[in-house]
Amino acid sequence: MCFCEHISEAGIELLGQVHSLVSLDISGCACGDQGLSALGNNTRFKDVTLAECGKITDLGLQKFAQQCKDVNRLSLAHCKVC
Repeated sequence: MCFCEHISEAGIELLGQVHSLVSLDISGCACGDQGLSALGNNTRFKDVTLAECGKITDLGLQKFAQQCKDVNRLSLAHCKVC
């Protein structure tokens, strides 16, 4: 789903409910802390790419990391995490 700019935060939140997903690339999408927290509901993620998701903050990453403890690879390339 890289650079699908018209996918809203609500759409990203729905992906957290797809528990068969283990890998997700939403680079360049409008993902913020709320979407990232909802993605954390899927504890099966192993590989997540959030490159160029400029709305993510430290708080969102903290919540995601607390929920998804089995992630092997997390890419935050070109993010300006605050």
